[in-house]
Amino acid sequence: MPKAYEKLERFRIHLVISLYYLIFIIIMSISTSNNPQTILAQNNETNTDNSNEGHFVNSFQTIVIKSHLLNHNYQVQVAKWERRGYDNQTMISITDNYLPKYQNLIKETMSLTFQAPSKYGKAIELYLKSLESEFQSYIHFKNYLLTGNLMENETSVQLLSDALRYEAESFAAFKSVSTSTNDGIYRSDTLLIRLTNQPHAYAYLEPNKIKT
Repeated sequence: MPKAYEKLERFRIHLVISLYYLIFIIIMSISTSNNPQTILAQNNETNTDNSNEGHFVNSFQTIVIKSHLLNHNYQVQVAKWERRGYDNQTMISITDNYLPKYQNLIKETMSLTFQAPSKYGKAIELYLKSLESEFQSYIHFKNYLLTGNLMENETSVQLLSDALRYEAESFAAFKSVSTSTNDGIYRSDTLLIRLTNQPHAYAYLEPNKIKT
């Protein structure tokens, strides 16, 4: 696979990840638009169910936000590397610093799987697979930096593509079963505006800046 194509593929993947993230936030915002008086009128059992679902949705949304901010911050560092701001060894050290953060997020997501209402089981399982694929992608990217082995870079790109696919499937699964009207669900309109106004770190994907 040509290196220029691999870099363009990384660009496509990160762009689509960002778009899916925005779609997810929009879905979450819509799901919280109902009047809270409706919830107060429900019986105790339904209120308990809604409370449990609302807690899960809050936690899931928090994980998604953490994931995308972590991804964004890491790609800012990769962009500096592509501009020759970092040498390979520095980028390796930066990657070593980010990998434990992904491990912690994976552990947090695994814990959430035990709290998820059954109807959200598929959504959280797919999101966990997405995070694990992204984590493995960066391990192979580090190996590429260490060895210059193009197969490591190809594997990294493929795993990142898998992460995108799993995330898209997770959000689709979430949308298909979400009926929450809990007004306590965390609203992220301000965060959404802040994210959409931030420049994304895609400079490292330009073919004329590929490092060998």
